[in-house]
Amino acid sequence: MNKVKRLSKGSWEKNGSLFEADYHILLSTVCHLLDPYAVRRGIPYTNDILDKAVKYLKATNPGEPFTREKVALYANATATDTAFINKDLTEDRVANYSEQINSLRKLLIELK
Repeated sequence: MNKVKRLSKGSWEKNGSLFEADYHILLSTVCHLLDPYAVRRGIPYTNDILDKAVKYLKATNPGEPFTREKVALYANATATDTAFINKDLTEDRVANYSEQINSLRKLLIELK
């Protein structure tokens, strides 16, 4: 029986932070470079953009098991701030991530 390979702990979230994680900022930046309008419009990335992001992540991190589904969860969280975990801002973890995502979205929107 083959064991499913997973990304290591800290790949998407680390120490309660998206900014300390291994791939969230890189993924968000790559997706934004491929489609700078998704964040500005607050819409999810297309499957084509997500597939290109997966291809880039696999090329720069050989052997890591990136999937479109997992990449979409985090990329679309940045693009829309609605596709990430739950939206109960009374939970410290959720409020912290929402604040970080909003900061990242602001930065990406300001990029020319």
